[in-house]
Amino acid sequence: MKKTYAYLRVSTKEQHLDRQFESVNQYCKENNITIDERDIITDKQSGKDFNREGYQTLKNSLLRHGDTLIIKELDRLGRDMTMIKEEWQELQKKGVNIIVIENPILNTEGKTDLEKMLISNIVFELLSYMAEKERIKIKQRQAEGIALMQVDENGKRISSRPGKGAIGRPSITYPDNWSENYSNWKDESITAVKAMELLNLKKNSFYKLVNEYEVTYGITIKCSYDDQLKQKDRKVIYNNFKDKLYSKFSEKYKFSQPTNYGTYKICLGFTLIGMNDKKNEVRSLESEIKQLFGSNEEFNKFEVEISN
Repeated sequence: MKKTYAYLRVSTKEQHLDRQFESVNQYCKENNITIDERDIITDKQSGKDFNREGYQTLKNSLLRHGDTLIIKELDRLGRDMTMIKEEWQELQKKGVNIIVIENPILNTEGKTDLEKMLISNIVFELLSYMAEKERIKIKQRQAEGIALMQVDENGKRISSRPGKGAIGRPSITYPDNWSENYSNWKDESITAVKAMELLNLKKNSFYKLVNEYEVTYGITIKCSYDDQLKQKDRKVIYNNFKDKLYSKFSEKYKFSQPTNYGTYKICLGFTLIGMNDKKNEVRSLESEIKQLFGSNEEFNKFEVEISN
């Protein structure tokens, strides 16, 4: 005998299921569907995965081929759209019909196998895209909101919500004696532990500032030559170019020795050190290289790529 079940979920024990109960009962009433209260399965647990007692009982012990499962919204199944799609496909393989009250286009009851496949493959891709866009928007709003918060004397941001006060960790700034102790540490005049002590920094804070202070980049320079040039002539031009590049920029930018990948590409690394605007410095270097070599008539094509 085919049966109808409903699944309701909230994320915490403090939240209520009343609205979902009401929606399911109203839908069943309007569509002449009979559902027993004992067949309405509930969970009060996060939707991060499907390891929920109520849902696992429903899926593995109750649902049979030809049964119907009603949910109010798709996110009542879970939060991750990829996991929901996989779970949806498993229910389809079991022969379970699914009704999503708030998204009727997803309903599989009375649909052909082709229609069910289209729902699974096309609609879910669209919903995944929309969900990802929404997550990005939320993160952007959060970041913008945090950036606009005032900062107290300890460097902590102050929430405008009543009773919240200062939130989060204070932002880390470079101590006044940073440059001196950083240099001594790099020269091995003092140990990292001693540097942390002198700078009054914890280990995580110390290495976070180090990583921001010294950023390593990679440069890839691609060039092509006149097709009429012989291979040996190309190699001479290439080596001259490589030597000139290294001698001009290596001291200023602390380049590693260039690596030759064929006669068309040079790869090398460099590290920028300091509390400066590294993005502008990278753009400046890129511009310098292009100005110095880009107009060279020996090259048909000249490209510079810098990344970290």
